[in-house]
Amino acid sequence: MRYFLMGLVIELVSSSVSACPFCSENLAKNSGGFAGGLTLGITITIFLMLGVVGSLAGFIIYQIIQGDKRKKLRKLHI
Repeated sequence: MRYFLMGLVIELVSSSVSACPFCSENLAKNSGGFAGGLTLGITITIFLMLGVVGSLAGFIIYQIIQGDKRKKLRKLHI
C-alpha cells in the first residue's frame, strides 16, 4: 500500500512539474530532504492523513472495547 501511495504522489507531482519549468527546478533542489517547499508540503499532508486515519481507527476500537466492558458489567449486576 505504501508503494502504491508513493507512486501515486510521484505521478501527480511529475505531471504538475512538467507543466511548469520553474517548478521542476525548485523540486529538484528540495527533493533531497525536508528542506521546505513542495516536498515538505506533500510530506506533511501524507503524515496528517495517516494520523487522522489512525486516530479514527483507534477511537472506534476504543469505543467497541468500552461498550463490551459496559455490557459485561450490566450482566454481572442483573
